Amino acid sequence: MVARVREFEGAGMDRKSAIAAVAEEFSIAKRIVYAAVVDANKMST
Repeated sequence: MVARVREFEGAGMDRKSAIAAVAEEFSIAKRIVYAAVVDANKMST
């Protein structure tokens, strides 16, 4: 899921739109995708 957000960002999409697209693609809430992205960013720093 986080990798998919990063794919969209790499294609030029802003993070907010990428999170919304992934949430729709996986049929889950945007806040869940956002939380996963934030957690992944914390782990990588």
